Amino acid sequence: MTRNPRLRDLQWGRDRVAYLLHANVFLADEAFSGPQGNPWQNIDNFLSDAYSELVSAAATDIDPEPFKFYTQVTWKASAQTFTLPTGIDRLNVLFFRDITSSAYSQNGSTLTTAAPPGYTMSPGHIAEMGQPVQWYWSSINELTWSFNGPSQDTILQIGFKAMASPLTKENQEPRLISYQYRDMWPYLAAIRIDPSNALTPAWGGVVAKRQQDWYNAINQVTQTGGYSPVLETEVLF
Repeated sequence: MTRNPRLRDLQWGRDRVAYLLHANVFLADEAFSGPQGNPWQNIDNFLSDAYSELVSAAATDIDPEPFKFYTQVTWKASAQTFTLPTGIDRLNVLFFRDITSSAYSQNGSTLTTAAPPGYTMSPGHIAEMGQPVQWYWSSINELTWSFNGPSQDTILQIGFKAMASPLTKENQEPRLISYQYRDMWPYLAAIRIDPSNALTPAWGGVVAKRQQDWYNAINQVTQTGGYSPVLETEVLF
């Protein structure tokens, strides 16, 4: 079945890399093939690495704002611990807000900002009946509420900086790269797979040009009002 080339998902990236490298991963002697049963694995790994590299560079070199999102979770009543959704942990949390509609919630107020990276417990406070209740990081992705947990279900808004996730399914998209600039992504993967290829300089030129186009687009939005926080229910990017 012919896939829609407009998807620009992982399968599209695979096909582009295979075309650039003249590779057929279904041949047993193909240098770029993955293990039996998962012939795309090696190319998928390089595509994931290229995705992460492009996003990290943009967030560092230009503007981290396009990569900031928030989501909402519920800390269940009497639960002493809470595990953050996969894709969010102590290293990329920006803030917590209690948005529970109740007499004791701090609606819309910032509870805490992210502590410096590490595993050392960092105290924070959530208001409970007007009294501060201490909570702390008990692991890289888990919070512990002192005593017996909240007295009722508590809805938290979590601000976080999104990070590129590994791509393993054919319909996954590199969502943090704007659709119209994803053409640079397979080129970078091909360079990382076969840096000695005679076409590597030309491929590098494509990546550099399209990367700059993407940066210019980000800067244009920043200069004309900036980015508004986006609510995401799916926090894996």
